[in-house]
Amino acid sequence: MKNSPNTDTDSSLHDQFPSVRPARAVSSYPLKRTFPDAPFGTVPSDAHHSDSAQSLYYDRTLLHTRPLSCSSLESAPLTSVTNAQSPVKDSQVANATNANLGIRNYVIGDLTNDEPTQSDHEHLRFNAPELFNHADIKGARDRYSLNWLNVAELLANKDCLDRRAQDLLRMFVKSKWDSASWLENGLKSTNGKLSQALLLLIASEAWHIVPNAYTIVESNLRSKDGKYSPKGCKRRFISPRAARGQILKFKDTFAPERLFPRHHAYLVLFESPEELRSVGHNPGHRREDYDAFFAKNRQSLMDWKRSGKIRAFFLSHEITCLSILEQTFNPHSHAVVWVDAESDASFIDEFTEAGELIKYRDNPKTEWADLKNFLYYMMRAHSLASVYEREFNTEDPVSFNKATVEALHSLVQLQCGDGGGQGKQKLYKAGIPTRKKK
Repeated sequence: MKNSPNTDTDSSLHDQFPSVRPARAVSSYPLKRTFPDAPFGTVPSDAHHSDSAQSLYYDRTLLHTRPLSCSSLESAPLTSVTNAQSPVKDSQVANATNANLGIRNYVIGDLTNDEPTQSDHEHLRFNAPELFNHADIKGARDRYSLNWLNVAELLANKDCLDRRAQDLLRMFVKSKWDSASWLENGLKSTNGKLSQALLLLIASEAWHIVPNAYTIVESNLRSKDGKYSPKGCKRRFISPRAARGQILKFKDTFAPERLFPRHHAYLVLFESPEELRSVGHNPGHRREDYDAFFAKNRQSLMDWKRSGKIRAFFLSHEITCLSILEQTFNPHSHAVVWVDAESDASFIDEFTEAGELIKYRDNPKTEWADLKNFLYYMMRAHSLASVYEREFNTEDPVSFNKATVEALHSLVQLQCGDGGGQGKQKLYKAGIPTRKKK
């Protein structure tokens, strides 16, 4: 093993968050839907909550109080839910149309017209139990006091959320959930469950930082009859559905399996130096360093190909959050390189000996079946959910949740800066055969 990165399986990677674009926070948003007067938040009957409690509702520039009320949910036995595969073929999420997505007409009312029922809550608890394995529900003064991965706690204190978050939370509870969902394949498995990733975007009100975050959440939810919204986004790094579309597009366009058996593939990891990982409260000063680091990694691969050391490569630049508490981040690049079958990747050793932070696995992939899962993994979406779940501070949730928002903002700045754009987590490839168009 040559400085081996642990990259064989999904569970061995440390990829935790998407690439996104920044947005300025604004004081209010136009509402597309109306909300019934009756509260939709329902919680188990043994929840600790007082209807007379007061909550603080924070709307960026306005701070006022409103009474917090919540109805209780009668306990009932869980019922079995049938897992059904989605008929969607998402060949192109970006610039999508109903025709090329193969999506049936989507009715927003399927998720938003009616309040969640007891059956909706049972369905969610049965299929996403990870959202209920947290501390007891309690009254809260603002959203920062809540566990953002505890759906019951969010429902009990829904008035702490802004109207967009309340809208999405209603849709979230009414959505169809099952472990066989194809959207799960669009999220890196080390980043938590799809339900956790979406709930964290809702509770953190990510649309104040990430453009179209509202649409990202909405487009990843489906009604009980399996319909998806035709809405989508290009940000595959935060949207599992967009990432799934990218994977399907790659499958339709490129044929890496044709490189075998004449060539073997090696997994390569370009690590960053320790000094790049600590960002602090001013991520802007690190962005140029990140740009230079990624450019150097890409240039190395291009030089290797130009010199004949490799036949082809596939590269993904990524920035992940290592710790919310410490505000540390990890810029790195994953690559797959193909070499002639009679050769190997030992030429990388000379770069390692020269001080370059490059690792590779010295057991080559000799068949496409052994490589494809990792290559597709490189295209999947990120989420901060696993880091949040690991580090959540029950003693001081307010400070921790504010640090979570800061971490999300830092990732946006590191990815995109103030000018927007799709960010640095891009895919590059060279030498991979393409499929003939029919």
